[in-house]
Amino acid sequence: MPKASVKNNFIAGCVFCAAIIVDVVTKKIVAVYFADKLSVGNFLVFGNFINDKGLFGFVSLAPVVVISVIIFIFILYLFFQKNTAEEKISLSLVLGGGVSNFYERLIFGRVTDIMSIGNLGIMNVADVAIFVGTIWYAYALIKKYN
Repeated sequence: MPKASVKNNFIAGCVFCAAIIVDVVTKKIVAVYFADKLSVGNFLVFGNFINDKGLFGFVSLAPVVVISVIIFIFILYLFFQKNTAEEKISLSLVLGGGVSNFYERLIFGRVTDIMSIGNLGIMNVADVAIFVGTIWYAYALIKKYN
């Protein structure tokens, strides 16, 4: 395995772990310090928002597990293709966020969201990692093929 590939995989692994750790730690901080919701203007609210209704609050747990596993396998497949560092890191954000939310849903039957941002919805750090990773990956592909 070439040196650059080992380095890219190491960095991607660190990003994967960081996405999970930051998600878990922020949920703990909010649970301890923001028992009452904290509003920052009319746009941003921090607090414990429990999503026990499945994917986006609409679907039951069983289909979410099956869909999540299929998506996880597909993203792992993409990750282990010959990709640039940018592609690997962006996919690591998606995988880290997905694993964090999946674990919480599987173990506790719910996902804790910690912030409400205007009309954008209620989310947690894992959701943000998934979103940012997906947009970054799409950008990397567009850049690669143009």
